[in-house]
Amino acid sequence: RQFTVRAAQCGAVSVRYKPGAPATVCYEMVDAVQKVVDQHTKDADFRQTVILGAFIENVLHETALGIFDVLQIPIWGREKDAADRLAALIMTQFGEDVTRVAILGTANLFMWSDKKWTGTDFSETASPEYQRFFNYVCVAYVAAPLQFGDLVDRGILPKRRAARCEGEY
Repeated sequence: RQFTVRAAQCGAVSVRYKPGAPATVCYEMVDAVQKVVDQHTKDADFRQTVILGAFIENVLHETALGIFDVLQIPIWGREKDAADRLAALIMTQFGEDVTRVAILGTANLFMWSDKKWTGTDFSETASPEYQRFFNYVCVAYVAAPLQFGDLVDRGILPKRRAARCEGEY
């Protein structure tokens, strides 16, 4: 069946995907991303990379949720983690330049999250931002090791996690 992805004013940063409905990217999300970026960098090119990468991530994440619904794909584990992994995999298929913008923009946004997680937060249905960060860079590392191998070399992706990435991919 036809599936629609739309941008809209939501009154919140995101709205939960409803089966059979369009996937929605909220204008408020773009505004929230820009506010986070404003706090962490003044470099105009890097700001654009992070904002664009985060937008691509959000569109693909919401699209992945819709794909799971339309194709009735069973999900083991957290649905949003599965959507993150599918979004990351799709990001690695656009060519080297777009992949780098999408993955690094997304990764920086998750790293810059000011959310402080406590014990009870880990019982939530959504993964913490840092977990999502590692899900994205893990997929990128396996999908494009020449492009993202430096993430391990620089210690951003720990070697013990990198060793498991191929299985996750």
